[in-house]
Amino acid sequence: VLNFQGVTQENQGGYGIDDYYQTQYKLLQSRSLARRVVDQLKLLNDPEYGGPRDEAQIDAILAQPQGQSREMEQVIDAFLRRLSVRPIRNSRLVTVSVASGRPELAAAATNALANLYIAQSLDLRFQTSSEAGQWLGTQIDEQRLKAEQLDRQLQSLKQKEGLVNIEERRTLLDQ
Repeated sequence: VLNFQGVTQENQGGYGIDDYYQTQYKLLQSRSLARRVVDQLKLLNDPEYGGPRDEAQIDAILAQPQGQSREMEQVIDAFLRRLSVRPIRNSRLVTVSVASGRPELAAAATNALANLYIAQSLDLRFQTSSEAGQWLGTQIDEQRLKAEQLDRQLQSLKQKEGLVNIEERRTLLDQ
């Protein structure tokens, strides 16, 4: 078990901190995250992304599995072309922006992407912690069962060999 500082140190498992940040940049640009932004902001209905579409079309597009809807994939591609993720040199900061002809849409899309990325990261950490907690719980249960089994074996051996504990011996000697 490592402390938090040990987890964040460079060169953990052969990977440096730069690899971690490159991974995070790619996650910000992932198709799954872009799809969630498209869903949340209803970009299928936006004129900049090929809209407006009627409700039946949108429902049919959203009902298809990821990667199966040509229209959704085109909207995701259009979103990703407008997305910019640029690290700021000599810092741990990154500039994220979405280009749009409408400033309010650009701001909403950038904020939605950032919020969904944060939520995704927190969900992943929670899931990892939960799985670790479940694993530790099973380890505790296994160790408890082993201890109980060994205690029963010890009691059985004591009875078989006629051994008594020290307090019982003192009581017998006193008597």
